[in-house]
Amino acid sequence: MRLAQSLLFVLLCELMFIIPGGLIDIVLTFAFSHLNERVITLIGFLCSGVVLMLCLKHFFHNIFLRIKELMRIDISKLFLLIAVIVITGVLYTMIVFIGLEFDLVSWKEAPLESTGILSIISLLLFAFIVTAIKELVFRGADLSYLLMRLNPWVSIVIISILLSVGHMQYSGILNCLTMFIFGVVASFTVIRTNTLYWAIGLHCGWNFANGVNNMYFDLNNKIIPQFGNTFELLRAGLLILILVSFWLYSRNQLLQRTANKTIVE
Repeated sequence: MRLAQSLLFVLLCELMFIIPGGLIDIVLTFAFSHLNERVITLIGFLCSGVVLMLCLKHFFHNIFLRIKELMRIDISKLFLLIAVIVITGVLYTMIVFIGLEFDLVSWKEAPLESTGILSIISLLLFAFIVTAIKELVFRGADLSYLLMRLNPWVSIVIISILLSVGHMQYSGILNCLTMFIFGVVASFTVIRTNTLYWAIGLHCGWNFANGVNNMYFDLNNKIIPQFGNTFELLRAGLLILILVSFWLYSRNQLLQRTANKTIVE
């Protein structure tokens, strides 16, 4: 019964998020065809986020309050957010160059035209806003509700499967595997730190680095039928490395807090 209620909430939450943004995308595309596609997508995401938060505030107030707690702002968390974005971006770029060495990635014959500094800044802002809203939905609303009713690992698996299904437009088993691992990593950081900033930083840094590197590299250089892009192997490996590193970091932080508490007592 708990599982059924949890899945129903997740489905309802996704509908509240997808439908408003989808309708706005359609309307803006037909009414303002000259608008940049990225701008239309951004407006759709922002409207979807607002609609979802209003619905949660009125119908699931406990989840709304939980999201406010996860998004509580202070200077240290903002520095943490920036650090996670930068580190994730650097690590992602490193695996692109590793892929280049193993012929999983290739240079593009001609980089995309929009590779100026303004394009890169706009890509960063776009990545940040979109990923922040997505994290409010997946790790803010959905994961919080699941954790109130289910085992943490069951909750993580459900959210990760949902993320994989949401990226099925990118064909291949390897991509689904990568997205599943990403869901596990992002959800694990939220549970361990009681904040969304780690997950937003990871998601933003990942998408931004992917977008920038796609300007200069062909990240789909080697495709295996049914399995998909072999570069996903490096992406999955990086995520596993991040998961293990974060687990060791959070474990050390927990041990240190326990030791300090013991000394005080």
